[in-house]
Formats: sequence, structure tokens, C-alpha cells
Amino acid sequence: MKTSLSIKRVVHPTTDTVTLYFDTPENGLTYYPGQHLAVTAIVDQKPITRTYSLSTSPVMDSELAITVKRIPDGVLSNYLVDYAKPEMPLTVEGPLGQFYTVPNSVNHRHLVLFAGGSGITPLYSMIRSILYTEPHSVLSLLYANRSWENIVFRVELDKLQTAYPDRFLVYHALDQYTDLADAELQRVYFKGSLSRLLVKKFVAQLQTMIPLPTEFYLCGPFGFMQLIEQALESLTIPVNQRFKEQFFVPAQGVNSPRDYSSLPIQTVQVLYTGLIQSFTVASGQSILDAALAADLKLPYSCREAQCGSCRAQLIRGKVDMERNHILTLDEIRSGQVLLCRGFPLTPDVIVQPLQNQL
Repeated sequence: MKTSLSIKRVVHPTTDTVTLYFDTPENGLTYYPGQHLAVTAIVDQKPITRTYSLSTSPVMDSELAITVKRIPDGVLSNYLVDYAKPEMPLTVEGPLGQFYTVPNSVNHRHLVLFAGGSGITPLYSMIRSILYTEPHSVLSLLYANRSWENIVFRVELDKLQTAYPDRFLVYHALDQYTDLADAELQRVYFKGSLSRLLVKKFVAQLQTMIPLPTEFYLCGPFGFMQLIEQALESLTIPVNQRFKEQFFVPAQGVNSPRDYSSLPIQTVQVLYTGLIQSFTVASGQSILDAALAADLKLPYSCREAQCGSCRAQLIRGKVDMERNHILTLDEIRSGQVLLCRGFPLTPDVIVQPLQNQL
């Protein structure tokens, strides 16, 4: 459901990052730590929508906040970092996303968190919520950044470490570290580029130190995520213990080479809210775009094959995904597709969205 929120206050955690605070809407907003909002602003007289994670905690904070990092050529991120101010209205939709955890005071678990850059945002919400709610759980955070100055929430994480020294462990990884003072340098656990071997040793060490049921949460840029996933796979960490959210889409390398503009016009059926509805998909048009053009209110958010909000089960026919940054190989084998980047290859396609109606 879309709603208009006015910015209450603006904070810059780093020079290239902004946190925007909002009052909770009158009708409330129930979300889990790790979820995000689809945010729309008018930039150069055009509506631009992107997804940003909630950095506040649903169990601790009365207000809402998103944290936005400047991305090269990112239209909305640059606009918000440079021009966001109190009382500026934004249209938001959500909460969205399947990357979250549900705090419960009876839990005894070890959450191993891997954050790259602004990938800390959803994990920061998880960290605060779990520390507050689950007295028997432990969190270990490996946090990778370019430099000390780029560490988002560094001061806040330091305070949490001091408050929960036995339950919250932070391991910083920096690419640039040679100019650091001795006190700062001593706090950098990984100096230089991470490797799969280093991550494997790190995880094995944590599992020995903390003998609790372990869950792994990953969020960051594509290359960072790929490295961590490869390390966890080589350690045979079960898929149901791994959860991920990718923040930045690679320019190339995981896209389909197919020319979708040459595909024939197809009729697609969607099974949603107990109804089967048909619509036409034009050449070069994604299933989601065609459904929205036909006034079907299907769940979606980023439209970049990142968030998974538009994932659907393929019941019949063949669909090719131009791009995929969220579905696992097992999910694809089971017939899941992303409608925002899915194109019908046969005239008998039937899909069923897996998300609840927005």
C-alpha cells in the first residue's frame, strides 16, 4: 500500500550517505528487521522509484528511517543525499522483501552477518532488534568497507559493542588502511582484499567459538556477495541457513544474451488472489510490465531482479529471465521466476506470484 510521508529529520552518517527519518504513518507500519520500502520521488519532473532498507528497529524505535548511500549514476540516491530536507514529501510502499528475521525472546542462536558498504543498513536493524529482544543469542558481524571514513553506523556499532561485549562481535575489513592511526588499525581484523579462504577460516573459527545454531545473513555489492556465498557453499552450509539481499547490480555478467524484442506477442495467465486473469505481453515487454499495463495489481518493488518481491511460481510454459540477482539455483530449478525481468517464450505461460498482495 502506497502512502505519502514527509521527512522529519536528515542525518548524514558519512559524507556519501544520508539517513532520512519519518514519523510512523497514522495507520501504522508493521515490519520485520531487514525489510525495505519502495521510495518514489520526483526528480527532474519524473517519478523515480528505488528500494531502501529500513535502518530503524521495529521493536525499539517509534519512528521510521531509511539509509541511502550515493551510487555512481544513481539518480535517486544522488538526489536524496544532496537535496533531502525536512518536510520534503516522499511516496513509500511497503514493507517489502523476504530478507528479514523475526526476533523472539526464546531463541538461542548465533547470527553471522556479512555486510559490504551500505549493505549494513538492513543488518543494523537486525542487530539492534536481536540484541534487545533475544538475551540468549549472539551476533558476529564481518563488515567490509573501502576506508575507515566510509563505515556507516561506525559510532553506533561501537556503542552496541560496548553495551553487549559478550553478545556482539564486530570484525572490520578495510581495503585502505595504511593511513590509519594505531588505535584504529588495531580494530581492523581483515586488512586488504577478502578472499574465499579467509572467509572460510573466519566462519570455521566462529562456529568453534560459539556452539549455537547458526544463521548467515549477507548483504552488499555483487562481488562481495559472490565471494561470501562461494565460501559458505564450500563449507557445505545448508541453503536454509543462508539469507541474502544484494544491493548493487553488476553492469554485466549475469544477464541473458537473448534479444527479447524479437520474441512474438504472447498471452500470459496469472493466478493471483484466487483468480486467473489473462493479458497480452508485447515483444520486448516483461511479464510484470504487461501485467501492470493491464491494470493488474501484482506485487513488485525494485524492478531490477534484486529484491524478489515479484517472484512467482511457473505453473506452465517457459519463461526466460533477462536478469536474476536473488533466486538460488534450487529455486530456479523448482520453477521460480522473477516477473520484472521475465519474458514468456511459449504461448501457454501460467504464473502464480508468491508474495502477498501489496
